[in-house]
Amino acid sequence: MKKIILILVITLTLVTGCKNNKELEPEVNTGNVTIDLEIYNKVEIGISYEELTDIVGEGCSKKIEETTTTYICSGIKAGTSANFTFEDNKLINKIQIGLE
Repeated sequence: MKKIILILVITLTLVTGCKNNKELEPEVNTGNVTIDLEIYNKVEIGISYEELTDIVGEGCSKKIEETTTTYICSGIKAGTSANFTFEDNKLINKIQIGLE
C-alpha cells in the first residue's frame, strides 16, 4: 500500500511540475532579487503590480492563467519563496513558503 501511495505522489509531482514549468516565464530576470519575511509583510492585498515592484523589486517569475497572473519571488534561503496573485492588476492573494 505504501508503494502505491509513493508512486501516486511521485507521478502527481512530476505531472504537476511539468505543467507548471511550461507556464513560467521570466519577468525581468536580474538574478539578484530575493525576498524575506519583512518585505513580504509589507505587501498588502489590493495593491497594483507597480506597487508590488516598488516593494519587492523586479525579477520575479510569472505564471499566467486564464484570469490571473501569479508572480513567484525567490526567498533568500534555498526552497523559500513568495507568490503574489493578481487579477485585473490588483493583488488578490499572497502566500509564502519558509520565509524568515
